[in-house]
Amino acid sequence: MSARNTADSTGRRRSGGLVVGVIGVLGELMIALGALVALFLVWQLWWTDVEARGEHEAAITALEAQWQTQSPASGVGATGADSGSQTGADATADAGSGGA
Repeated sequence: MSARNTADSTGRRRSGGLVVGVIGVLGELMIALGALVALFLVWQLWWTDVEARGEHEAAITALEAQWQTQSPASGVGATGADSGSQTGADATADAGSGGA
């Protein structure tokens, strides 16, 4: 009787083992795919940051070069406003007269 019980349990293990094995392999594939997707997302975000940083640095360099070549006597103040701003002497005169 013990041989018969062993055969039954072995037969059950094989059919159950096949299903469990397939599910195990599918689970491992899903975990591997999830890890690859996560790595891809990290790479995409990192690389986008690298490209954006390069573009911003190029824009900053170009703007600084433009500011260096621009003459201060072009009629535009340091703030970019060419009218309505007071010079230091005008602001002092207005403050002394009570602002009126």
